[in-house]
Amino acid sequence: PVRIESINVDTNTLAATSQLTLAASVQRVVFRYVSLHLRAPGAVRYRYRLLGFENDWVDAGSNTEAVYTNLPKGQLRFEVQAAMAPASWDLIADVPTAVIELERIPAFWQRTWFYALCALTIFGMLVAWNRWRSARYRSQQRRLTALIAQRTRELSDKNHALVRADRERESLLQRLAYQASHDALTGLSNRRAGDARLRQAIETAQASERPLCVAMLDLDHFKDINDTHGHDAGDALLRHIPSVLTNPDFVEAA
Repeated sequence: PVRIESINVDTNTLAATSQLTLAASVQRVVFRYVSLHLRAPGAVRYRYRLLGFENDWVDAGSNTEAVYTNLPKGQLRFEVQAAMAPASWDLIADVPTAVIELERIPAFWQRTWFYALCALTIFGMLVAWNRWRSARYRSQQRRLTALIAQRTRELSDKNHALVRADRERESLLQRLAYQASHDALTGLSNRRAGDARLRQAIETAQASERPLCVAMLDLDHFKDINDTHGHDAGDALLRHIPSVLTNPDFVEAA
């Protein structure tokens, strides 16, 4: 028969009992056991195991200590047996076994509520991260939308400016073309435009084989008007001439 003499829990030595509770802070446990044989005490051999931590027996030889560190939480069972050398454990039946029931109290971080708290914390962090990511995405979308709207307005303003510039250019070209082909005072076609119209009329008459008539007008005594009434009156008269020439009654009479 084998007997467990004492148990060392860290630095404390406890008497062997059938049941023992270990705190979560325990780091090292030493079981001391003995089996006396008066005729040949040196021939005693031992084996032990800690169920819940290991299932196979540990052949300790003549060593009378079993040392364990970092024991798991929960229910444990220490068993030790002794036999005379040479010990063939498989051939020995009904070997007396010394037993101690152990319970290792789990640390707070090994408890179910701590796992649940960690799971909730991780879930909350994931939710917060997802919300932050969604808010950041929405913020980026708003900035992108505002930037697109700003760039669209800028392009629209530039397009309108280009349209206005094109209209102004066309208007300027039309004014320049009119000024190049008309007299500034009377608004009638000048010599350059008259020559172009005359060439066109000649070409048309030649193509149609029809006669071409050209009339020349002269204002009699126009110099006397300038000398008598001044150049402003002469200019007023010149500006009045186009309305006379385009009057239907004058055209019909001509």
